[in-house]
Amino acid sequence: MRFAKSGLLLAAAALAALPTAVHAQAWIGLMVGDMMARQAAYAQEVACMNGTPMVEKEVAEASTPAPGLMRNYWQAVSAGTAPTSVFLIDKKMRWVSAGKELNQTNLGTLVDPFAHSGGSLVEAPIGFVRAGDAQSALGQW
Repeated sequence: MRFAKSGLLLAAAALAALPTAVHAQAWIGLMVGDMMARQAAYAQEVACMNGTPMVEKEVAEASTPAPGLMRNYWQAVSAGTAPTSVFLIDKKMRWVSAGKELNQTNLGTLVDPFAHSGGSLVEAPIGFVRAGDAQSALGQW
């Protein structure tokens, strides 16, 4: 009987320790994945800083939808409404024109001088670049 109780306790202890080992393995996998992602981001940043152009497919991910977003922007500001649905509203967002700069806190006050003067949109951008970290893009119309 005494050995049965000790065996039962040993089995219970082993089962209690099992989730910890599983969690440790999962944690190690997460850490390795995070390290690999950071290394890839670093390599991409170094390539960008050294003048290596981004892969065209990655540029197209941002540049392809841009004209449609610009049309939506133009329709909104021409109608006198703020184009908040067109922008990714975060701390990096900004709108600049004619010496005026707006950010995420005051985008709702936007009055586009070109749209309100009766101008028309030329859909092809003057310039378009995607950041080397693939997290943002800058377009000029």
